[in-house]
Amino acid sequence: MRKGISPLIAVVIIVAIAIALGGLATGWFKTLFKDITGNVDATQGEANACSNSWIKISKVIINSTSGNVKVWVDNIGLNEVTLKQATLVINNGTSCSIGISNSTLPVGEIKRLNATCDIFTATCSNFNDIKVTTTCPGVSDEYNRYDSDPTCNT
Repeated sequence: MRKGISPLIAVVIIVAIAIALGGLATGWFKTLFKDITGNVDATQGEANACSNSWIKISKVIINSTSGNVKVWVDNIGLNEVTLKQATLVINNGTSCSIGISNSTLPVGEIKRLNATCDIFTATCSNFNDIKVTTTCPGVSDEYNRYDSDPTCNT
């Protein structure tokens, strides 16, 4: 006659295995959801820091003799922003980048950017536009010659 385990012991073993697997699954899900919510919180924090952020290019002066370009950028938003890049473009599509190197711009402050762009040494009438971007997506400004001519010195 074969002997096996009693049905009561079999049920106890099955319940113990189910509880152990449930505990492992609970731990895994907690870690998974903690990582997901942490990423969402970080993204939300960045979005909050960038909301209500605006910049405006208030003035552009080009010296067509030296190629020196001065650009004034105002922070007209409610948060400090970090300037990322400024690019000048002339009519034929040639561009000149102004090195900014992630410069912060506090609320209400104005920053003057300086660069020498030899693309303007002949004449400043070929100026097309300048665009300044920030590290916040969608927070940028463009100064277009059709909106307002830059001040040109010779």
